[in-house]
Amino acid sequence: MVKDTTNPVTGEKTTGQVPLDAKPIIINGRILIPIRQVVESFGAAVIWDEDAKTILIIAGVC
Repeated sequence: MVKDTTNPVTGEKTTGQVPLDAKPIIINGRILIPIRQVVESFGAAVIWDEDAKTILIIAGVC
């Protein structure tokens, strides 16, 4: 993760701002974001599967 130590990093959604602990970055033309913070701000949960190295997003649980 890339920490921003000088300015708070936030994302926007219709109900307000979402604080982010890392800046979105672009690698090979893809935008990478701190997915857990974004998903949880919409009331969903993120489950990490270590064996498969994948995440599962479950909507409407938080």
